[in-house]
Amino acid sequence: MGTSTREFIAALTEKHRVIVIGGLAVIAHGFNRSTKDADVWLEPMESPKKWATALEETCARFPGLTLHTLPGWRRVSGVEIADAADEIGMVRILGLDCPLDVFCRPNEFPAESFDEVYQRGSIITDGTCLPDPLDLIVTKL
Repeated sequence: MGTSTREFIAALTEKHRVIVIGGLAVIAHGFNRSTKDADVWLEPMESPKKWATALEETCARFPGLTLHTLPGWRRVSGVEIADAADEIGMVRILGLDCPLDVFCRPNEFPAESFDEVYQRGSIITDGTCLPDPLDLIVTKL
């Protein structure tokens, strides 16, 4: 586990828009919350296949990372990543210092809402977007 989750997110943000959601976003808004994983919303793309390719390309830069989907956090690659993005709206990356859930479609938001949520948010120092507190609450419902 040589790669930090922050390092991976920064690499993803070099080429793509990323919104930090979940516990990390709650903490960034100044509230106390423990979390055992990290959650981000990777911008939607023309197809689940393009979204999966973008994620795989970033993962390829860091040896030892694996992608997983539900049920049971089974390991996936190639078209299975696109299927997971399309069917359940997210995949999990293992091999970082903490698990990272990458959403194509987070809870309570359709993928088409990404631009609106991104515009209402604030870009933080690592290049990711911190969502407006109300949008963050919606993802936690």
